[in-house]
Amino acid sequence: MIYKNVALHNMHELLDDETGKGKIFCRIPNNLRLMLNDSAKNNALQATGSEIRFNMVGERVVIKLLNTNPDQPSIAEVYQGDFLKSVHAITATPTEVVIERPEHMDLLHQVTVKEEALFDTALTRVVLPWRPPVKLISIEGDTALPRANQSPSLKALAYGS
Repeated sequence: MIYKNVALHNMHELLDDETGKGKIFCRIPNNLRLMLNDSAKNNALQATGSEIRFNMVGERVVIKLLNTNPDQPSIAEVYQGDFLKSVHAITATPTEVVIERPEHMDLLHQVTVKEEALFDTALTRVVLPWRPPVKLISIEGDTALPRANQSPSLKALAYGS
């Protein structure tokens, strides 16, 4: 799914929040979700296995996320290609995930090529929390969509109960 010049990997759609404060991630078509049992309805709104992917055009991108359940901790991880860049606790107040362009992109690229890494170094990936559901409040900064050759061509879908 494409939203504001970023790719929402493993996400089907964004739902409008009834309060008007942000968008709710939904991993399956909402019309299907509404026909499921309550547990499945809620689980479809969790961003498990989903990512916000983009290429940085500018020097800085800020993504605001909101944890919908203050009683459950929530973590988002930022990767530059395959490299873990930062970890952010997402709270019940809008949390800014600030991403700045790495200083040593040339070195990261060399390691990526040498180690045959899976993701292109230029691809920024924000791995969303698996639980509880989080809302997307905003995306600020100049970004470009991922290119097809920046991520593995084969994908795995895992299911567990």
